[in-house]
Amino acid sequence: MSKLKMTYIIPNNLWWIKMVCPPLSITNSKNIFWNGLNLRKQHSKVCHKNKKILNMDTLQEQISKLENSDPGSIREQSKQIIKEIAEGKRTGVCFVTEADNDDLHAAGTTPITFLRQVLVLCMYPTLLQDSRFSEDAKCRAKCILSSIKGSSLGSCPHHLGLPLIREHIAEYISTRDNGVKSEPSNLILHSSAQDAIKNTLKLFARTIDGKPTGVLLPIPHPPVYSAWLSELGLYEIGYQLNEKKNWNFNKKQLEKSIADAQCHSVPRVLVAVNPGNPTGQVFSRQNITEIIKLAHKEKLFILADEIYQENVYSETSEFYSFKKVKHELGPPFDRMELASFLSASKGIYGECGLSGCCVEFDEIDEEVREKIKISHSNLLGPNMVGQVVLSCMAKPPTEENDSFELYLREKCCILTGLMQKAKLVSDRLNAIPGITIAPIEGGLYGYGKVELPKSATYENLDPSELWCKKLLESTGIRFTPGSAFGTIPDSYYFRISFVQPFETLENITDAVKRHHLEFLKSYKK
Repeated sequence: MSKLKMTYIIPNNLWWIKMVCPPLSITNSKNIFWNGLNLRKQHSKVCHKNKKILNMDTLQEQISKLENSDPGSIREQSKQIIKEIAEGKRTGVCFVTEADNDDLHAAGTTPITFLRQVLVLCMYPTLLQDSRFSEDAKCRAKCILSSIKGSSLGSCPHHLGLPLIREHIAEYISTRDNGVKSEPSNLILHSSAQDAIKNTLKLFARTIDGKPTGVLLPIPHPPVYSAWLSELGLYEIGYQLNEKKNWNFNKKQLEKSIADAQCHSVPRVLVAVNPGNPTGQVFSRQNITEIIKLAHKEKLFILADEIYQENVYSETSEFYSFKKVKHELGPPFDRMELASFLSASKGIYGECGLSGCCVEFDEIDEEVREKIKISHSNLLGPNMVGQVVLSCMAKPPTEENDSFELYLREKCCILTGLMQKAKLVSDRLNAIPGITIAPIEGGLYGYGKVELPKSATYENLDPSELWCKKLLESTGIRFTPGSAFGTIPDSYYFRISFVQPFETLENITDAVKRHHLEFLKSYKK
């Protein structure tokens, strides 16, 4: 008697299964069933044994080596305190004040009216007929919308940024630099300063002669730079700024750092942050000239982080762009390679949540420029909302516009307020015994120095970390410890932002005074 045959009924739309699956006998189908069950059991055991497919042993190596840029987990500590306050488990502290945060709007700064009007009109064009909006805001919105396919911010953005908005920014840069020409084709827009700077650093992530590329970072510097370099496999080379000269450029320190790093890396990039973060200094023209000349001598690509360029308060300080200075120096310096950044998330706008950023590549190799553009063509372009913000920043209302008077009044109010707050913070902190802070010339931060007894022990923590942790625990005030910005031997610092209201800043500095005096009593031997 012949064996019974059984054929699975396969739907016609799965015709390809019929081609590869011949009729099966009952016996064979049983064997396949039990073998498949055994295979699934074995696979389950393997998966259980190895836990997750993506684990610390399989994670990309550079990412696996990343460390928290917030030593002592100050932010995690503040989250825990906020939770305890909400649950009624914390007494003595009613709320947490993020005194290390430069978020202008979170601190109560009113947005610039012209920007918000243009943004609303672009988002909802029906309002273009509304008489409550200024005519120049309507004109700008129409201009932007007409340059977009479908006249909608929801359209897929150009991979380099809208050509119209790049033209606005190029005009702004040319005016800022007293006629030093800026070309829209040299500009690439990004959704944030972090994206722009990280993507630029990524261009250098290559070993040369078996050594990683070295990137020179100022000490102190924003903590995120160290994280980026680690993630990209770049070698961090710190160079100390001159604290005695208000955190200005120190030529000898930079030369020493380059010499010391030669055996570990190939130094190729110099990062300069101006105005400074966290230090609040504004480089003089002479400082910038010295940096450019040394970079030329050492054959370094300059990466100029100039995102705080509108935030200059000191009457004796003035912002000079690296691009302007190097072009005015003439040959051979005007041919040096440079990437510089400007952002709408800082300055008078402070639009962190609507952030847009522009990088300008000046005098770079043309083949490289084309490769950069090709790499961006594979990506979705920058957020359209951020691009509108950049347009308003680069091309604000002029005297003949309806919005000009209100715009000028709002701008002056914000800048004057920040100037007064910077002075208030400097004066009040310098009045505390054992705390000093250099004059805040620009940016949104000050860098306070804390004198602590060298003979004391600090619970196996960096003293600046412990000082900040104790401050947070006792007062609810959060600073970022100086150890996050690159260590300076036997010196302890904290970063403070001055975007908070005047009364809040007064309360913060009063609390710092009480905390510091109590801290000294507790840790003095």
